[in-house]
Amino acid sequence: MPPLMAREAEFEDMDGIARLDGGARLIPVLSAERLFRHGAGSGAGVGIHAQGREGEAAVATEAEAERAEAFVVFRLAGAEYGLPVAAVQEVLRQPDAVTPLPNAPDFVSSVTTLRGGVLPLVALRRLLRLPEEREAGGDRGRVVVIAAGAARAGLLVDGMAGIVRIPDGAIGPAPVVSQAQHRLIRRIGALESAAERRMILLMDPAELLDMDQLADLLATV
Repeated sequence: MPPLMAREAEFEDMDGIARLDGGARLIPVLSAERLFRHGAGSGAGVGIHAQGREGEAAVATEAEAERAEAFVVFRLAGAEYGLPVAAVQEVLRQPDAVTPLPNAPDFVSSVTTLRGGVLPLVALRRLLRLPEEREAGGDRGRVVVIAAGAARAGLLVDGMAGIVRIPDGAIGPAPVVSQAQHRLIRRIGALESAAERRMILLMDPAELLDMDQLADLLATV
């Protein structure tokens, strides 16, 4: 700020002057510190404070709205099911070469090899007591590979719907119809928009990987 201008009261809230375009444009630079100091204790100061708090509230509300879980969603017998993204290793086409496994639980349809390891294939339709006949004209479906530590399994599903982010507020507990259902499907995601309404049954991957417990549980159904 030129010394001559700095002595004038009307320029006391300015820190300097910015010169742009080789001096063709002059832009006054205000001092935020002096502006807030003058406003302290006055109505203007309170207004600025209140506005800041409203802004913070708006940011907090937006952040809450953005909190959501991501799920890999697949189709099975006309319904949609979801698994946490972190639990899904990959999605494959159903393999041609499979081997039946003697004395396996009824819901383990067969085994196949995947990168040098043996992968049990779980027939979700059998596991969930759904009709096993699929719609005519479709392909062989997909295998959703889930893993936790050393445990792996391939879930036989009809098709994929993609990755869906479900807001926390749209996820609620599933009704308890049976013990087996409650162990496998504990939550439901309900998405509603002007275009569509979706209900996604959210499965527990840890329960799906515990074959012995699943067999014992389903034996009582």
